[in-house]
Amino acid sequence: MTFTRLEFGRAIYAVSVFPVVVMVCVMILVAVVSTYIVASAFFTRFPQLSPVNLLVPNSIVKKRKFAAPIRHISHRGGAAEAMENTMDAFKYAAGLGTQMLELDVHLTKDGKVVVLHDLNLLRVAGVDRDVTQTDYDELPALLKKVPVHFAPGTTFETSRNLRIPLLEDVFKAFPTLPINIDPKDENPLLVKAVGELIEKYERAHLTVWGSPNDTIARWCHETNPEVGLLFSMRRVVVVCFLFYLGLLPYVPLKETHLEVPLLSIFLGEDFQEAWGKHAGRQLLVRAANLFLFRRSLYRHLDRRGIPTYLWVLNREKDWKEAFDNGIEGVMTDRPASLMRFLENNRLV
Repeated sequence: MTFTRLEFGRAIYAVSVFPVVVMVCVMILVAVVSTYIVASAFFTRFPQLSPVNLLVPNSIVKKRKFAAPIRHISHRGGAAEAMENTMDAFKYAAGLGTQMLELDVHLTKDGKVVVLHDLNLLRVAGVDRDVTQTDYDELPALLKKVPVHFAPGTTFETSRNLRIPLLEDVFKAFPTLPINIDPKDENPLLVKAVGELIEKYERAHLTVWGSPNDTIARWCHETNPEVGLLFSMRRVVVVCFLFYLGLLPYVPLKETHLEVPLLSIFLGEDFQEAWGKHAGRQLLVRAANLFLFRRSLYRHLDRRGIPTYLWVLNREKDWKEAFDNGIEGVMTDRPASLMRFLENNRLV
């Protein structure tokens, strides 16, 4: 094969131009990516200036559900210092000055909303039966000694005969105290019943609810969009990925509160002794904690009016780590100890 002079010239031209074209394309790509990174970083820091928020006011930055920061949240009323999810526990926590009660609810067989964490009654009442298959009047009294979930090796003991309370009784007893509700059953009738109680006692402005279960969280929002909403676990993962991709400042969120675990607590000696040391599990926990525990993410959400609460922290070093990283509130089984910590550090 022979080349004409013209064909040879064209070949030489193409070979000489190609690197220039590639270089120009790379420079354009670098410029676009750099601009995107800088813009995302800027709008992460100043979400109120996000183009989406400017075009649709209050779509990115929203009014906070509670005007004052919620620092102190009593998990089940303070399960290590009072019998969990009982009126005794809630009164104890309220007496200490807790800023929010956290509780769990189920629906009994006869349609009563009761405050209880476990579906099965065995751990707290010694009866191997599901609460959803039991009428309210047939529910047994609570045991006088119950293990604390997030304090391995710890139990709470009482001499009092205590019963599982109704959510309605809690609402009546604490009409002005914010309450964080976790509906446990994937049952729309439970969410509907809780929603009716919230409306009956005019507590939409004092309540936040939701579930790690995405279906339950969606039902909560559909039932009453005016009630504060927690992120489901699926939504937490979505938010984290949007954050790492730099897209979060442009995406509206329907949720009002982020509530996530501080996974590093499960690396503590108490949990390791209770669960057994396993290198693979420890590696998984560390990786998940690195993915989830990001100070810049929590600060971005806070600037958008979405506070972050961590659960369930029972040690001073964990409280310090949480507040040092921009967390607004901590959920604890030890409300008296947490209150002393907050007072000593002038956080309340």
